[in-house]
Amino acid sequence: MYVKANVLRPAKTAPGSGGDKKDTLILFDFDDLADEGYHRSGNGVITDQLVFKPGKYMVKVYGTVSKMKGSYETEGDEDAEGFMHGFEFEHPGDAIAIMEFVQNWTGKNVGAITQKCSENYMKQYGTPCSPLKLKSSGQDDKDANVQKLVFKNTVKAPFVPGKYEGTLTLESVLFTVAADSDSINLVAGSGQYQLTSGVGSVALLADLENASDGLIFTLLGSGGTYPSKIESPAGDGSFLLQNGVTWIADAGSQITFRVMQTGVLSYKAIEISRS
Repeated sequence: MYVKANVLRPAKTAPGSGGDKKDTLILFDFDDLADEGYHRSGNGVITDQLVFKPGKYMVKVYGTVSKMKGSYETEGDEDAEGFMHGFEFEHPGDAIAIMEFVQNWTGKNVGAITQKCSENYMKQYGTPCSPLKLKSSGQDDKDANVQKLVFKNTVKAPFVPGKYEGTLTLESVLFTVAADSDSINLVAGSGQYQLTSGVGSVALLADLENASDGLIFTLLGSGGTYPSKIESPAGDGSFLLQNGVTWIADAGSQITFRVMQTGVLSYKAIEISRS
């Protein structure tokens, strides 16, 4: 339940300045999410890890940064208020890839995620019952050759655009963890890490390498005869599990963590979600 609290000026310099977006928009089809694959927490403004059906994933689309615009507005009469989400951008040229994208994403139930440049912050637009719909137009004349893509929901959403606190489920993983390894090397940054079944025994994951405060990562289960395991630490283990419940890297399973710095050179990976 939301507890009334003061909302003070953000600490960062020029908190209301515009821009600060990466030039890549992350898009996904809500129909590709697994059952119970979408959950909001943090008083309705945080989207937890999005869990996809096997073989389904997000895609990246380049957009001209100066043409990127995210928005939302309250709509509806008294006792019938909700939020309308929108995101628009331009993609230069008319290459086959972007034209195929327009053709095949029209009519889809879309979610969109943007990324900031100055901080580890991602914002998600659209909800399962109020997805974004693509409306497109093209310009090809003496001034420009460009595709204009506008994503808007057609019915009110119960939530504002939220902060996404999961990893980006893309077609390829960032890093494959070697068989029998007892640590996770996070040198590749936030994203998905594929585990590998042990050769002759179950590997107990307990350590982190190249961690950084705030980094979010997901471990993908390997299945096999000897899948890795994470247990709630009895001593100085690096992984903290919700309610101390052991996780086993079975095929199709995944678990997501957020890294917290606990000392000068010490870090803990705190479980956000699992499936």
